[in-house]
Amino acid sequence: MTHQRTKHIVVAFRLAGEPGRRKLGGFLRYIAEHELDWNLQFVRIREEFSSEFVSALPGRNIDGIIYSIPSAKDGAAELAKLNIDWYGGVDLSKMHDLTAASLYAHSDELGADICITHAFCPISMAAEKSDKDHIPLFGWQEDGLLTICNSPTVNYADVVSWFTDMRKKGFNIRQVGHDRKFGREYIGAIDQPQYYYVKSEGFRHIEKAAKDGCFYYLHSQAFEYCVSNVACVEKNDDMVIFYKLQPEHRIDLFDASVFACCRYLENAEKSSKARKWWE
Repeated sequence: MTHQRTKHIVVAFRLAGEPGRRKLGGFLRYIAEHELDWNLQFVRIREEFSSEFVSALPGRNIDGIIYSIPSAKDGAAELAKLNIDWYGGVDLSKMHDLTAASLYAHSDELGADICITHAFCPISMAAEKSDKDHIPLFGWQEDGLLTICNSPTVNYADVVSWFTDMRKKGFNIRQVGHDRKFGREYIGAIDQPQYYYVKSEGFRHIEKAAKDGCFYYLHSQAFEYCVSNVACVEKNDDMVIFYKLQPEHRIDLFDASVFACCRYLENAEKSSKARKWWE
């Protein structure tokens, strides 16, 4: 019986140390469960990932490379450098429940769709929601995934400030969509009604990207929590109606990402038609 040699795999980061490694928990568990004989070498690549770097790997006796996308808390500065358009979505709460905001884009450089999410909750309800509904709100706050609003109800100005701050960081935000029945005063946003046949398109697009391994949500635990609470019913016309599994569960961050994805898809279609008109 021939023994195969240990494979030398490089895990490359743009971020130094633990911020980049935290997202690899599932990957490391996969290696252990399948008893792969891999020797992992963690390195930081200061320059942009390049084809020259990849082509030089065989000469270094390296069998493969894994690129690590920045984590949810530390990745905004890196993603803001990408020369792409971002589209926003907001799932506004009726009064004092969880509110969610999202940015969505596609990067040809990374070959993937990217989704950044952020949650908001009023301070008066944070402790009750955390204990009663078992939602780790304060853990999300520590990870930079949630803002505790210093008001009895959700302050929509905090949501606007988040988008403003993201734009200041370098994100080219083209549009933000939300259901106006919960916030008509924000006339700068695009009306994004919650019709199931509209949301179904965004749901299907995210589903396909995720199954193809081309959907990056920066391993946000808040987003993972919301996705785990999503259930859906398929209609005869291949449309889907999605909903939360239990009344005390939350899917707001996923809802906001679907809104943002719908804005992205609609503008992608308009851009394609405009290019064809000029051709």
